[in-house]
Amino acid sequence: MTSMRLELRTSPRQQVFATDKILEDEIILDIHGPLRLRHDLATPYLEDKHLQVGDYLYIELDELTNGINHSCDPNSAVIVDDVPHVFLAALRDIEVGEEIVYDYSVTMFNDPWEAPCTCGSTICRGKIQEFRHLPEAVRKRYIALTVVPKYVLDKMKGA
Repeated sequence: MTSMRLELRTSPRQQVFATDKILEDEIILDIHGPLRLRHDLATPYLEDKHLQVGDYLYIELDELTNGINHSCDPNSAVIVDDVPHVFLAALRDIEVGEEIVYDYSVTMFNDPWEAPCTCGSTICRGKIQEFRHLPEAVRKRYIALTVVPKYVLDKMKGA
Protein backbone atom coordinates (compact mmCIF):
# COMPACT_ATOMS: atom_id res chain seq x y z
CA MET A 1 0.00 0.00 0.00
CA THR A 2 1.32 3.44 -0.86
CA SER A 3 0.26 7.03 -0.41
CA MET A 4 1.74 10.02 -2.20
CA ARG A 5 4.67 10.19 0.26
CA LEU A 6 4.63 6.88 2.11
CA GLU A 7 4.98 3.22 1.30
CA LEU A 8 3.85 0.32 3.46
CA ARG A 9 6.12 -2.70 3.23
CA THR A 10 5.10 -5.96 4.83
CA SER A 11 8.23 -8.07 4.45
CA PRO A 12 10.00 -9.08 6.58
CA ARG A 13 7.80 -7.06 8.97
CA GLN A 14 5.28 -4.27 8.57
CA GLN A 15 7.01 -0.88 8.16
CA VAL A 16 6.22 2.48 6.55
CA PHE A 17 8.88 4.36 4.58
CA ALA A 18 9.14 7.86 3.13
CA THR A 19 9.03 7.92 -0.68
CA ASP A 20 9.79 11.68 -0.76
CA LYS A 21 11.89 13.88 1.48
CA ILE A 22 9.77 15.21 4.34
CA LEU A 23 10.80 18.42 6.06
CA GLU A 24 10.69 19.11 9.79
CA ASP A 25 7.21 20.18 10.97
CA GLU A 26 5.53 18.99 7.76
CA ILE A 27 2.32 17.03 8.08
CA ILE A 28 3.11 13.52 6.93
CA LEU A 29 -0.32 11.97 7.20
CA ASP A 30 -3.83 12.86 8.33
CA ILE A 31 -5.08 10.19 10.72
CA HIS A 32 -8.76 9.43 10.61
CA GLY A 33 -11.00 6.48 11.10
CA PRO A 34 -13.92 5.34 13.18
CA LEU A 35 -13.88 6.67 16.75
CA ARG A 36 -14.21 4.13 19.55
CA LEU A 37 -14.65 4.50 23.29
CA ARG A 38 -12.24 2.52 25.47
CA HIS A 39 -15.00 0.29 26.82
CA ASP A 40 -15.97 -0.65 23.24
CA LEU A 41 -12.54 -2.11 22.50
CA ALA A 42 -11.90 -5.81 22.88
CA THR A 43 -11.08 -7.01 26.38
CA PRO A 44 -8.35 -7.73 27.09
CA TYR A 45 -7.11 -4.87 24.89
CA LEU A 46 -4.02 -6.52 23.44
CA GLU A 47 -3.87 -5.24 19.90
CA ASP A 48 -2.39 -2.00 18.65
CA LYS A 49 -4.88 -1.18 15.88
CA HIS A 50 -6.23 1.80 17.80
CA LEU A 51 -4.65 5.11 18.69
CA GLN A 52 -5.66 6.94 21.85
CA VAL A 53 -6.76 10.49 20.98
CA GLY A 54 -8.77 11.46 24.07
CA ASP A 55 -9.31 10.54 27.68
CA TYR A 56 -11.04 7.29 26.75
CA LEU A 57 -11.33 7.91 23.01
CA TYR A 58 -9.53 5.97 20.28
CA ILE A 59 -9.29 6.08 16.49
CA GLU A 60 -9.34 2.79 14.64
CA LEU A 61 -6.29 2.87 12.36
CA ASP A 62 -6.24 2.02 8.68
CA GLU A 63 -3.65 -0.41 7.29
CA LEU A 64 -1.07 2.25 6.40
CA THR A 65 -1.25 4.13 9.71
CA ASN A 66 -1.27 0.89 11.68
CA GLY A 67 1.96 -0.05 9.87
CA ILE A 68 3.88 2.86 11.40
CA ASN A 69 6.11 1.43 14.08
CA HIS A 70 7.11 2.72 17.50
CA SER A 71 10.54 4.08 18.29
CA CYS A 72 11.99 5.53 21.48
CA ASP A 73 13.89 7.91 19.15
CA PRO A 74 11.10 8.97 16.76
CA ASN A 75 11.32 11.08 13.61
CA SER A 76 7.62 11.99 13.81
CA ALA A 77 4.85 12.57 16.34
CA VAL A 78 1.10 12.18 16.46
CA ILE A 79 -0.50 15.58 16.95
CA VAL A 80 -3.99 15.57 18.48
CA ASP A 81 -5.08 19.04 17.45
CA ASP A 82 -8.77 18.61 18.16
CA VAL A 83 -10.52 15.31 17.54
CA PRO A 84 -11.16 14.37 14.86
CA HIS A 85 -8.21 16.45 13.54
CA VAL A 86 -5.30 14.15 14.26
CA PHE A 87 -2.17 13.98 12.14
CA LEU A 88 1.41 12.76 12.02
CA ALA A 89 4.08 15.48 11.74
CA ALA A 90 7.82 15.30 11.17
CA LEU A 91 9.98 16.10 14.21
CA ARG A 92 12.99 16.51 11.92
CA ASP A 93 13.81 16.16 8.23
CA ILE A 94 13.13 12.62 7.02
CA GLU A 95 15.05 11.28 4.04
CA VAL A 96 13.71 9.21 1.14
CA GLY A 97 13.76 5.54 2.15
CA GLU A 98 13.81 6.28 5.89
CA GLU A 99 11.34 4.42 8.08
CA ILE A 100 8.60 6.60 9.61
CA VAL A 101 8.37 5.99 13.37
CA TYR A 102 6.73 7.68 16.34
CA ASP A 103 6.69 7.12 20.10
CA TYR A 104 3.42 5.34 20.90
CA SER A 105 3.71 6.37 24.56
CA VAL A 106 3.11 10.08 23.92
CA THR A 107 -0.64 9.72 23.35
CA MET A 108 -1.24 7.03 25.99
CA PHE A 109 -2.80 7.77 29.37
CA ASN A 110 -4.90 5.41 31.51
CA ASP A 111 -4.32 2.87 28.76
CA PRO A 112 -3.58 -0.66 29.98
CA TRP A 113 -1.82 -1.68 26.75
CA GLU A 114 1.93 -2.08 27.01
CA ALA A 115 4.51 -4.09 25.12
CA PRO A 116 8.20 -4.86 25.08
CA CYS A 117 10.08 -2.40 22.87
CA THR A 118 12.34 -3.75 20.15
CA CYS A 119 12.99 -0.48 18.32
CA GLY A 120 16.75 -0.95 18.44
CA SER A 121 17.46 2.71 19.21
CA THR A 122 20.49 3.50 21.35
CA ILE A 123 18.04 5.18 23.75
CA CYS A 124 15.49 2.33 23.76
CA ARG A 125 13.54 2.20 27.02
CA GLY A 126 12.78 -1.51 26.66
CA LYS A 127 9.02 -1.07 27.14
CA ILE A 128 6.19 0.81 25.46
CA GLN A 129 3.83 2.14 28.11
CA GLU A 130 1.80 5.22 28.88
CA PHE A 131 3.25 8.74 28.99
CA ARG A 132 3.34 9.14 32.77
CA HIS A 133 5.76 6.19 33.05
CA LEU A 134 8.34 7.74 30.72
CA PRO A 135 11.56 9.04 32.29
CA GLU A 136 11.15 12.65 33.39
CA ALA A 137 13.71 13.94 30.86
CA VAL A 138 11.83 12.25 28.02
CA ARG A 139 8.49 13.68 29.20
CA LYS A 140 10.02 17.17 29.40
CA ARG A 141 11.46 16.84 25.88
CA TYR A 142 8.07 15.91 24.40
CA ILE A 143 6.34 18.69 26.33
CA ALA A 144 8.92 21.20 25.04
CA LEU A 145 8.27 19.94 21.48
CA THR A 146 4.53 20.62 22.09
CA VAL A 147 3.55 17.15 20.89
CA VAL A 148 1.86 15.92 24.07
CA PRO A 149 -1.94 15.96 23.71
CA LYS A 150 -3.94 18.24 26.01
CA TYR A 151 -5.82 15.31 27.59
CA VAL A 152 -2.47 13.79 28.64
CA LEU A 153 -1.16 17.08 30.05
CA ASP A 154 -4.43 17.63 31.93
CA LYS A 155 -4.23 14.14 33.44
CA MET A 156 -0.60 14.66 34.40
CA LYS A 157 -1.53 17.82 36.31
CA GLY A 158 -4.20 15.90 38.20
CA ALA A 159 -2.05 12.79 38.81
